[in-house]
Amino acid sequence: MKTCAWLLLAGLAAVQLTADDNDDREVPLRQFFEGRSVTVRIDMPATSKGIDIRADHPGLLDARSLDDRMAETGASIREGARVPVTKVHLKDDLIEFQLAGGGFNWLWDTQGKVSPKTGKSRRERDLEKEIHDETDPERRHRLERELDEERHHREREERRSREYADAENRLRDQQDHQRALYKGSRFNLRWDHKVPPQAVTPRAIMEILSPWVDFSGLPGAPRPSGGSRRADDDRRDTGGDLRTGMSWGDVQDQLGAPDRVETSRDGDLRRAKAVYGDRGLELTFVNDVLVKIREIEAEPR
Repeated sequence: MKTCAWLLLAGLAAVQLTADDNDDREVPLRQFFEGRSVTVRIDMPATSKGIDIRADHPGLLDARSLDDRMAETGASIREGARVPVTKVHLKDDLIEFQLAGGGFNWLWDTQGKVSPKTGKSRRERDLEKEIHDETDPERRHRLERELDEERHHREREERRSREYADAENRLRDQQDHQRALYKGSRFNLRWDHKVPPQAVTPRAIMEILSPWVDFSGLPGAPRPSGGSRRADDDRRDTGGDLRTGMSWGDVQDQLGAPDRVETSRDGDLRRAKAVYGDRGLELTFVNDVLVKIREIEAEPR
């Protein structure tokens, strides 16, 4: 028993040392990336499952899982959007590169389902017992009629309950999908075994993600590839120092009034989508704070 206890303690200590080591190596990554904004070159799914990248096979994106997740949840980050890096998390064989919130967790973030009320009432069960024990034919017949009425009443209530549950679950599902669109997404850089030490640097992460993320403006950023959405010499005026976190008033001071605005509410959240057509910008605000910058095709002046 003492040997088993010692082995258990040794195992726990090893796990703790690994976790502490990961924390120490993660700090420089978080200090470098978190709070800075990048431009995404690919539509990203509205789920915390994000996009899987086989980091030990450069350029190998898991297209099948990406297609499945996009079909299931839609896109929370569109190609061309400029979004903040909100978290970089190092694990044993994985680096999570989270953008604009990291993605909606469809297991924990959903509202849950409403279940319809079903099952026999207490009166129905009591009547069944009384009928079983009753020997008088006339009284037994009266109890059976009463039982039929009780069953019909219960069936009507169950139908109403199912209709209510179906309608409420459809509404909750729609609300969850809407919320997911504002929760961001993530890239999962995966290795077959442990994350190699040479990969735990800002430069290495930017090199791995450069086919799908434009890191322009960050120290040591790779040169944008020729396949990027916009070449360096074909940039539109997107508003200079425009960045997420700005207020609605600051954006209007910089860009002026938008061409059109779409508004909606989700509980206490006020959302607005402002389009600056001639600048090729679509800006998303939540409670008058800029949370997403998306580049769109510029409209003729």
